[in-house]
Amino acid sequence: MKPNNHLSKLMSHLIITSKVGVGGVGLSAIAPLAAKMHCQIEQIATLYFATRPDLQKCEADVPCIHDFQQQLEEKLTLADMALLGYFASVEQIDNITALIKEKTERPFIIIDPVLGDEGKQYVSDPIRQAITHNLIPLANVITPNRFEADAIFGIKDKSFAETNAILKEKYNNGARPIIIITSAKVENQSIEIWYWDKDGKGCSYKHKYLSTAPKGTGDIFAFLVSYYLRKESLEKAIINSTDIMMQIIELSYQVNLNRKFPAYLDDIIQQARLRT
Repeated sequence: MKPNNHLSKLMSHLIITSKVGVGGVGLSAIAPLAAKMHCQIEQIATLYFATRPDLQKCEADVPCIHDFQQQLEEKLTLADMALLGYFASVEQIDNITALIKEKTERPFIIIDPVLGDEGKQYVSDPIRQAITHNLIPLANVITPNRFEADAIFGIKDKSFAETNAILKEKYNNGARPIIIITSAKVENQSIEIWYWDKDGKGCSYKHKYLSTAPKGTGDIFAFLVSYYLRKESLEKAIINSTDIMMQIIELSYQVNLNRKFPAYLDDIIQQARLRT
């Protein structure tokens, strides 16, 4: 699998997802990592939390749709790559879907479809449906976890071979995105990532399983994939992204075992060995 020629020329990353004041998810997780990798990013927050909701209950501050749309019109036009994560409303999804469709030259779209995990849905049904039916068809790459992949493709309890057949039938008559399913299979202290290139060739990659792996790592993984796909094959992008993600998780435990991830994300990222 060769690097995408379009991606190799990318200069501008636009990240559209949630932002928190305390805790490493969304933009708050991606920004220090991007700085470490000398990757300049533009940001649009879909909502703000003072702290991560799983650390402390707090109200979300959702930007008004006019401000959100204005930022989209200014920044999406200049972006070569857009990474889309958490959305707070159907209106936000409708706005970005319409704007992408209007563009004659679209940015390379990577979607980390934040729908839920471990059997729990994080968003409302209308948001889930808007992401699945309106946004996903515009993606060049999608990085769902197993729960999210089931919501999108209906692969609950399916094997790799069965999932491959479902995807083949779904995309039989049209273009397909690169699909990367994280946490696709967990067993015997290992975890598998299943992935398919844009031609439908599927593979799996097995790595060490950390039973207490923290939430919020999907944001970092999706950004790493978007970064490495600029210049590497899909296989190498996944291997490099997974290696760094595992480093960050393990370092977070070493820094402070008694705090939830990531207690000191900036310091942890500085210690990670990144391939730039």
